[in-house]
Amino acid sequence: MAIQIYLVRHGEAEAGWDVDPDPALSARGREQAEMARDCLVTAGPLPLLSSPLRRARQTAQPLAQAWQTAVGIEPAFREIPAPAHLGMQDRIGWLLSVRDLDWSQADSELWQWRDAIVSRLVSVQSPTVIFTHFMVLNLVAGLASGCSQLVHYQPANGSILTIAAEEGRFRVVNWGQQAESRVL
Repeated sequence: MAIQIYLVRHGEAEAGWDVDPDPALSARGREQAEMARDCLVTAGPLPLLSSPLRRARQTAQPLAQAWQTAVGIEPAFREIPAPAHLGMQDRIGWLLSVRDLDWSQADSELWQWRDAIVSRLVSVQSPTVIFTHFMVLNLVAGLASGCSQLVHYQPANGSILTIAAEEGRFRVVNWGQQAESRVL
């Protein structure tokens, strides 16, 4: 039987990926977190997992408070890893250089990131809500829809990608809201 998994893109951050490695949510991001809570509150309570990054954890808080439950921190659902040698100001350029890649062109660090996400998703045994990032949603949506590009859709901040997971395979149930990315 398929398990429903909700992947929530974090709300808008108060600083860009090239400025702050772990920004908090902006005021708009906090509103988006509350809207995600309102969309999901009747589905649970369900287990909650979050990327360790602050913007994802803060997006999870309104739903955790509504359900009076803890949020598990899951490193597998972290943001795409930029090469360690890059300065903050060079991260956007790097991201732009990989956005159009096919997975067959990705380096070993990206494959390790991908494999960790897939392994963790396969281990999910019950309906679960995961608070994560733009590139994670793209990875999961690609796995579910058969698209091999790293970026192939534009999930809005606070949007919810719903997938069905069964026997190591994924299917998109609902793509969630989409919006043009300021970066990609």
